[in-house]
Amino acid sequence: MSNSQAEIAFIEHYPFTVEHATLWGDMDALNHVNNVQYYRYFEHLRTVFFYQLIGAIQTPDFSPVVAESSCRFLSSITYPDNLILGLGIEHIGSSQVIHQYAIFSKAQQRIAATGVARMVNTDSAQGGKKPLLEEYKTLFETFRLSSE
Repeated sequence: MSNSQAEIAFIEHYPFTVEHATLWGDMDALNHVNNVQYYRYFEHLRTVFFYQLIGAIQTPDFSPVVAESSCRFLSSITYPDNLILGLGIEHIGSSQVIHQYAIFSKAQQRIAATGVARMVNTDSAQGGKKPLLEEYKTLFETFRLSSE
């Protein structure tokens, strides 16, 4: 089946996307995907992103923690649905990267939620912030969102 115009526009806007199916267990007593699950979708997307980008969630030079996150719920998601999870880089700092996320519902043909996470690179041995290596900054730059 081919992608709709809305799906194509979503995929073109977010430089990194992953398809993900909802599960019956994602639902809550109110018959929609529980709000906590949206954060799990973001976590799944972030994990796949890091694995595909650098081959791990953390390395001796890269040990990110979520310092801040938010989610804006735009539409309830229900089971069954196939989602497209989108990630783009909004900002790259000396020791942090800000991710922008979105969840596209194929059943609804629209964005169901958006989110932001500020990822801070830490020194897992010594504690505290650790500057990002230039090679990581260069990799992240390729996933920066366009300013359109």
